[in-house]
Amino acid sequence: MLQNPMMITNLRCELLNNPQGIDVVGPRLSWMQNDGRPGAAQSAYRILVASSPALLAEENGDLWDSGNVASDQSALVEYAGAPLAARQQCYWKVQAWDENLAPMPWSETAHWSMGLLDGFDASAKWISIDRKDRPLDSHDSPMLRKTVSLSGDVQSAQVSVCGLGYYELFLDGAKVGDHVLDPTWTTYDQSALYVTYDISAALSAGDHAFGVQLANGVYNQEHKDAWHYENASWRAFPQLLLQVDVVYTDGRRERIVSDESW
Repeated sequence: MLQNPMMITNLRCELLNNPQGIDVVGPRLSWMQNDGRPGAAQSAYRILVASSPALLAEENGDLWDSGNVASDQSALVEYAGAPLAARQQCYWKVQAWDENLAPMPWSETAHWSMGLLDGFDASAKWISIDRKDRPLDSHDSPMLRKTVSLSGDVQSAQVSVCGLGYYELFLDGAKVGDHVLDPTWTTYDQSALYVTYDISAALSAGDHAFGVQLANGVYNQEHKDAWHYENASWRAFPQLLLQVDVVYTDGRRERIVSDESW
């Protein structure tokens, strides 16, 4: 009976499926071998990383070509190619050789994008509701909104957002992503986490409305038995930090940030 050849599946970057906003300069790549033959094993691999799907399809790893590496390693192989920049899109695939040194088919294409390696743009501001005459334990869940007009066809667009204590991001009235209860809890006076989304397919020339709804979460915890309430120096009204980077098909770039215009 014929056996199915070994296939490379479940490509992961930093253990995530096609992640957006990776903020380590040497992301670790992993994959799995799907081969039911007795004794089947990987004897070598080759990783290609390219700056576009077209280059990758031509087997042109302009960012990294690992070459044939004699190894059975398939987990947490560190990227060792050209230096990566903030917001850079990376496309990759893997080929492997079996225990008999026979080459297996290339995997399907996977991808990741780099995060804000130097942090948010200095012009992006933390914004919140008007605090005047509002007690800190207010249950307000404000919506912050901005309409923008894009001046051309969009090649790519990414948005990074941190909304404390919790947020939901909307674009033209539709929720972006499927996350809930973002961002993850932290000690907010030491660190706050952001999430990046690829919104390329949702943008085109013309007007678009961004909206973010905020909630208190642990950031503005009102119960004294939780999270060292009385010593929480960060405790404040919910607030937002956001940055959108748009690349047009003609090469122009535009940046949208949270500021007083929201």
